[in-house]
Amino acid sequence: MRISALNLSRLLFLLFALLAASPADAAEPVTLPGAVWAVVPPAGFTVVTEPMAVFRHPAGALLMVQDSPKRAVSKAEFDIPPEQAGQMRVDEVAEITVDGRHAVLAIVYVHAQRALSVALMVEGEDSNGAIIAMLPDAAASQISVATLREAVLTAVERPKPIEARLESLPFKIGDMAGMRVAFYAVGVMLQLTDGPSDDPDEATSQAFANLMTMEIPAGTALDMQTDLAPMEARLRQEYPDAKILGSTVLKTQTGDVAEIRYERRTKASKPVAGVTWFKVIGGRGLVMICQYPVGDAAALAQLAKVRDGIMTR
Repeated sequence: MRISALNLSRLLFLLFALLAASPADAAEPVTLPGAVWAVVPPAGFTVVTEPMAVFRHPAGALLMVQDSPKRAVSKAEFDIPPEQAGQMRVDEVAEITVDGRHAVLAIVYVHAQRALSVALMVEGEDSNGAIIAMLPDAAASQISVATLREAVLTAVERPKPIEARLESLPFKIGDMAGMRVAFYAVGVMLQLTDGPSDDPDEATSQAFANLMTMEIPAGTALDMQTDLAPMEARLRQEYPDAKILGSTVLKTQTGDVAEIRYERRTKASKPVAGVTWFKVIGGRGLVMICQYPVGDAAALAQLAKVRDGIMTR
């Protein structure tokens, strides 16, 4: 997944939505669960894993660590399209060296989020690192931009096989059903596919599944039939052109599953079928957002096999 100026504001919005946590200090590089890049977080930051894995300061500042396939990076990563020029203010973009690796550092202010970010894209040995610190206006009196700049520049790569990264997830996949990991977003999402391409917009002959889980607060009552309507509304927000084919609550051997089936077009204007599932595993809610070739019943069965094999650790 390319993390660029085009989607930087979306990442920052997600970070900004998180709540405060307890403070902690660190003197050595710290690796978030499942991550392959580590940083030395500033004093007062601690690791939190819900709703996503980040370093967080009680004042609201956040530090996110992600990775993507290895490729060359340049200052063009942070080119702002003319139509978005009024949404961001770019204070600095520079090509630098971090731990002997070529990197690009950018300091960008996102007006809608009222937050400044310090973002580093660095080329590693096995992967690229994306280290993004966010400083909301409300936290600017407690944490300096210089402190966050220093923190992202401590990035070091710590490669590990995907099997080890999967062990860091709060759930396990009992049956991969012939699928493989296409993308691992630290503390956010796992994407599976059954073909050679990692691009769901172009590889429409493949099946894809995005898996996400979240803690269900104690005492929360779930009525899947009632919750289908808001799930469908959220789906229409994400895919405005989607044609909803049906929604129901399935009775499976592993429990009730809320299901919405639909068809839509990818960003490359290619038709695909889609299904979104929600189920409870242990004390967590599992969301699977899937894509597969239109009319391919075998691909739908393959995805369902993955769904039914997921369990908590």
